[in-house]
Amino acid sequence: MERLRELCCTYIDDNGLKIISGHCKQLQVFHVTKFHSARLSMSCILQVLRNCPIQSLRIFYWKGTTKCGVEHIREICQASDFLWKLNICLKLWPRTFIGEKRRLIEQAALEASGGRVKLTIQIKDHWENATNRQF
Repeated sequence: MERLRELCCTYIDDNGLKIISGHCKQLQVFHVTKFHSARLSMSCILQVLRNCPIQSLRIFYWKGTTKCGVEHIREICQASDFLWKLNICLKLWPRTFIGEKRRLIEQAALEASGGRVKLTIQIKDHWENATNRQF
């Protein structure tokens, strides 16, 4: 695991993130797909970013409303000077204002990284199987 540079995890939990953080010291590309938010904490995601030279992070199916998630994006962008590419897929519920959410997330990423991080946002509506609206 010490030489691992790319990793894609499905249904990972905090224990898995702690193992990655402690053993994958050369990890540069990290994708997290299909996780249950109750099993995955922001503190463990940040621990991976602080302990590994992650350049590209992809997190899919992050639940979001207009207010939540923006601080998390800010924390992610500040956690590592190596990070330059961030791709998130938001799962939005009815009555979520996509335009406002997009603006807040983009602003948080820009401010926190000083423009270093290229942000891609994909949207998955609660009632749709998938949409690829990138901003």
